[in-house]
Amino acid sequence: MKAFAETARAFMAANPDVEIIELVFPDMNAVMRGKWMPARQAEKLAKGAARMPMSTYNLDIASEDVAEARIAVDIGDPDGVGWPIPHAFGRALWLERPTAIALMTMTEPDGVTPCVYDPRQVLAAMTARFAAKGLTPVVAPELEFYLVDGETDEFGHARPPLGVGGDRLEASQVYMLDVKSAFSDVLQEIDAATRALGAPAEAATAEFGPGQFEINLGHTPDACAAADHAILLRRAVRGVARQHGMDACFMAKPYGDQSGSGQHFHVSVLDAEGRNIFDSGALEQPNAAMRAAVGGLLETMADATLTFAPHLN
Repeated sequence: MKAFAETARAFMAANPDVEIIELVFPDMNAVMRGKWMPARQAEKLAKGAARMPMSTYNLDIASEDVAEARIAVDIGDPDGVGWPIPHAFGRALWLERPTAIALMTMTEPDGVTPCVYDPRQVLAAMTARFAAKGLTPVVAPELEFYLVDGETDEFGHARPPLGVGGDRLEASQVYMLDVKSAFSDVLQEIDAATRALGAPAEAATAEFGPGQFEINLGHTPDACAAADHAILLRRAVRGVARQHGMDACFMAKPYGDQSGSGQHFHVSVLDAEGRNIFDSGALEQPNAAMRAAVGGLLETMADATLTFAPHLN
């Protein structure tokens, strides 16, 4: 972890006022779990100083242990070793107290063996299989979300935020520049926050629902980095929204009568010469690689739903 030690040293030299490092371990539901560490101990992270229960990754949406994983009380709830990701370390601009965020991955207690419960380690193993074949996935995520009022209605349900004139948003707003202007402070602060964390946000669009937006992240030839960027974007969006008296909801369908939110991925695969293996040169004539990829997605769609949509909403 020499790379992180150098990153941390340079960061602290440029940000001597930072007091806290927030260690972020995203679970299977993209709930941000973790701990705080004094900033003066930043370089110790590169030596495996951060320990967290491996069961952190196996909590359900209600923060209860998933008994079927048999990783908690069954075997004494052992700690794994947390390791910071060098390119996913930066300042949390939305927090009043000077704070840095370190996105973490985990190994087994030996500090070497990848933790099989860590979603990022699962993805890393898959990208290694591509690399062994001389292939490189290039990925760009797009995340849709709703900005919602910081206070729920009398039934505890989310409600749209107030617009410029003080009226609550209700109608479709798709691609409306005036809506973006109304929330320009929030969107600009989200952009600054993601850049500070190394997540390359490229465009923001007003979507169909009231207070619904989409933010596109840049293409990267590293699928793990693309996933890191998506997690950091979620963290930044929610943090900035709360600073403005709102919240951000990435739920698929927060309003029954409005458009749902999705998460899209632009994916291509490059060979050793940098050619896109899906490019047949003719839009209406997909090649064998494209047909196999689409066919595989269709074949596994039902099983993959357990991962992509594990909840009713």
